Formats: sequence, structure tokens, C-alpha cells
Amino acid sequence: MSSAECQKCGAEYPSARKEVAKYLPNLCINCATDVDNLIKVSYSSVPTHKGAYLPVRTKKDVYNLTCNPKNYDHEYSENLS
Repeated sequence: MSSAECQKCGAEYPSARKEVAKYLPNLCINCATDVDNLIKVSYSSVPTHKGAYLPVRTKKDVYNLTCNPKNYDHEYSENLS
């Protein structure tokens, strides 16, 4: 299997990532993940069970606002961050 070199840290990663990755194909997975966390996400609107639309930015926000209170799992919510 051929490999490529990360432009940020110099680590080797499988060259297949360049063909598959939609964003940041020239970075290894660790560097690309770090960049992903720094990207500012604009608000999206999600409908709640009461019919209102509320702004969210993260999966955690979506879960907390739309999950039925009977099924809410606090530990799962914290893991979504």
C-alpha cells in the first residue's frame, strides 16, 4: 500500500485517503480532525416536538433540544460534545 506525507505534521498516511477525503485530503486524520474542531459552524434550525424552530450548532444541541425527555441520556449527551 502506498503512502503520502501529511503537509502539516509530516506523518505518513495511506494515499487512499487522498482519493476518499472530501475535505483536507493533504492532511493525516489527526491533523484534519484538529482543523475540523476549529471550523466555525453557522446556526441551523431544527423543529422541536412542540412545533417551534430553535437554532443549533452541534449534535449535542440537536439531541438536547429534540430528544423526548423520557429517553434523554445525559451521559450520551456529554459524549456528543
